[in-house]
Amino acid sequence: MKKYELRKRLLKKRISYLTPRIKQLEKSFSRWGWARVASSLLGVGAVFLGFNRSEEVGWIVFLVVAAIFTVVSIYHQRFEKSLKKHQIWSRMKSAQLARMNLDWANIPYAPVKIINPDHPFNIDIDISGKRSLHHLTDISISQEGSGKLLSWLLMEKPAPAEILQRQGIVRELACLPGFREKLLLNFYLVADEKLEGREFYERLKGNEAVGSLTGELIVSAILAVCNIGLYLGEIYLDWPPYWIISLGLYVIVYFLTLPKLDGTFADIVFVDEQFRKIRAVLSFLEEYPYRKDSHLANFCEIFWKGEKRPLLQVRRIHRIMSAVGLRMNPVMGILLNLPGPWDFFFVRMFNKRKEHLAGEVEQWMDVWQELEAMIALANFAWLHPSAVFPKMVDGDHEPEKLISGKAFGHPLIVQDERVVNDFSLEKPGDIVLVTGSNMAGKSTFLKTIGINLALAQAGGAVLAEEMRWRPMRLFTSIKVSDSVTDGFSYFYAEVRRLKGLLNALESEDDFPVLFLIDEIFKGTNNRERYLGSSAYIKSLADKNGAGLISTHDLELTRLEQEIAEFENFHFRETIEDGKMAFDYKLHPGPCPTTNALVIMAMEGLPVENPEQ
Repeated sequence: MKKYELRKRLLKKRISYLTPRIKQLEKSFSRWGWARVASSLLGVGAVFLGFNRSEEVGWIVFLVVAAIFTVVSIYHQRFEKSLKKHQIWSRMKSAQLARMNLDWANIPYAPVKIINPDHPFNIDIDISGKRSLHHLTDISISQEGSGKLLSWLLMEKPAPAEILQRQGIVRELACLPGFREKLLLNFYLVADEKLEGREFYERLKGNEAVGSLTGELIVSAILAVCNIGLYLGEIYLDWPPYWIISLGLYVIVYFLTLPKLDGTFADIVFVDEQFRKIRAVLSFLEEYPYRKDSHLANFCEIFWKGEKRPLLQVRRIHRIMSAVGLRMNPVMGILLNLPGPWDFFFVRMFNKRKEHLAGEVEQWMDVWQELEAMIALANFAWLHPSAVFPKMVDGDHEPEKLISGKAFGHPLIVQDERVVNDFSLEKPGDIVLVTGSNMAGKSTFLKTIGINLALAQAGGAVLAEEMRWRPMRLFTSIKVSDSVTDGFSYFYAEVRRLKGLLNALESEDDFPVLFLIDEIFKGTNNRERYLGSSAYIKSLADKNGAGLISTHDLELTRLEQEIAEFENFHFRETIEDGKMAFDYKLHPGPCPTTNALVIMAMEGLPVENPEQ
């Protein structure tokens, strides 16, 4: 708690420093802007008066004015760059503080498309969407990095080796706030929007309609040589103006081929824009002083080691793109292409270079996107100093519990309101029934266990004082809803969901299932709910999984006498001064109280014997 408050105060202190500094820079930027305008206008007048006096005086005044304008422009640009840097820095710090306060309106949100609407746990435990774990943690600078983070949080089948590798890097990154912050700052200094990594790669793969342009280049080059030779012949040897014919043919070839180049020109503009966004980041990753033999240094090796370093590749292709960019001005386009096939030559070079680069770009973009996702997880760990990196155990070789932890907390509940609980599940087949009154905390507790398992299996830190777990498949039935468009009632939707859980439990798999079921079969009447729930819970006892089930049906607590692996826990409430109070703490045994009639009576509804 102390570290948490210290970090909040540190962020507030940085923001309070940046706010007046930004105002000061805005004033300086404005003053130098007006000075730039004034030096320009006064300079024109001074040069005009100077030339009126004499040509010599005019040129002297022109050089002085040019020097003054250059100096003023340099200072204006410096203040502009400094202002932008401080504004971005302030936004980043404010977003960090918003994340700590769960101030959702001020946490940037970039939606990511969910491919599987029937995912085993996504919607139920708030992994994606607004006000979700992904919304809270995502600080990626590319759409693909954001998607990578989400894919880890939504991992349906754990990959232990990958999880351990990621956790090692995330643990290091959590201790490097300067690395994380400077990388993001370098990107946002040159880009206002996220990098479109997939489109960037697709553009690099090439435009097949263009082809190699070898034929067009050879024909155009021959005609260009003829143009020059025939033109010189006319001047020095009195030849007839045959160059007009060859120039006409050259122009015809050029304009017949030009439509084929339109797509490439668009690709060049787009690729150059994306390269502009990432050059500063690549430079940072290449020059950063990594700790020798660290997990991070080894992971980022592709950025700083060898002749295929991305920054080196970017610089090589950027020179070609700059040459093509010169012709975007219509006048320059005519001047450059008139003597020879400038467009054909550099477009051909660009196409050859990007074909060579495409495979390499895909490789280092994948590394980059994984790095982004790990930075997001590391940032989450830094913002929650009480979070710990859980220990993965191997149940085949160690007599370990499926999951155990002290002080599990929910990351989507603000620090001051968060209540923590200890919990453990011993082995496959174990079933915990959680009873309790309305609003006592049953659903939140189930989500707490699920969301922390998702964090652990993504390679991140968890909100707990301690956690050990065996890799598991997670399956939930918490936010089941009916579907008007598909014609499903709530009860039928829940039945389908629970059938999906049975299928997962009965499938042959090395990893057991952790299931979380909230208010089982609440969509039907009391008698059928009890009969259906009792039968369903009994069927879970001998399957490859363990989990928690919450219910209001206290009759189900008697299953403890029939199922050896069954255990009861509950949440409770008290009535204080006519108001209900909850401690949100998990207690052993069945719930001794109910509160439905009390709530009805407190709200003025007609009930009998509400005190019971």
